[in-house]
Amino acid sequence: MKLYTQEEIAEVEESGRLEDAVRVLREFRTREAKMAPQKKIHKRSLPRKDLREDEQIKLIQYLENRWKQTSDVDDLENFLIFSLMHRFALSTGEVVSDHRAGANLPGLQVGELQSDGIFVHRKKGGGQYLRLDPETVQHMLLVSGGRKETGDEHQDRIFLLEKRDPTGTTVKRIKVLAKKAGLEGWKFIWPTAYRRAGGTRVARRTNKNLSETRDAMGLQSTHGAGKYVERTSPERLDEILSPS
Repeated sequence: MKLYTQEEIAEVEESGRLEDAVRVLREFRTREAKMAPQKKIHKRSLPRKDLREDEQIKLIQYLENRWKQTSDVDDLENFLIFSLMHRFALSTGEVVSDHRAGANLPGLQVGELQSDGIFVHRKKGGGQYLRLDPETVQHMLLVSGGRKETGDEHQDRIFLLEKRDPTGTTVKRIKVLAKKAGLEGWKFIWPTAYRRAGGTRVARRTNKNLSETRDAMGLQSTHGAGKYVERTSPERLDEILSPS
């Protein structure tokens, strides 16, 4: 295939030969495409909305009422996932599992659920035993369907969301559920809103103590706890934050 110059194209256009002009133009564009530098397309991240305390509770109450109305296990699953994040400031991956970008969180496992609680694999390594009330334990047993431990952490997750990307599934779910619950800015609500809010509560409760906040949030260093201490100022509660 001949690659024409702009001067040659001009000559063909002046000649009035339409078929030749179309062919030459097509070949010139092909050359331009081959010579054009490759551009990386960066996906623009959506802003994330903090949830005020009343908004957090409103969504949890909506999910609880929906479960009581329908008795559907899927609705119970939604209620449990977000109420656990709300009550204990857990990350999405700590509840449903996360293997994105090198993360290695198996999520809550059927073999680690006991009559009074469950072991939680924390976001920054290690873990801790989480005390649960009998009703929550029974609800988790109902969601897991009485499954026994198999040794496969994917099959042994209590919350069997979409196997390949349960974290992504949870991100999509909270937007749909927040919209149904009537929360403003539902497009910008992410599951991490509960983790951020919980971390802020912990920082306030510990009087901004970095070490205690670190331990309560399952972090490896006090540096990570610092962002929750910074968020304790009232003027930040309703802020729309860009992802860090």
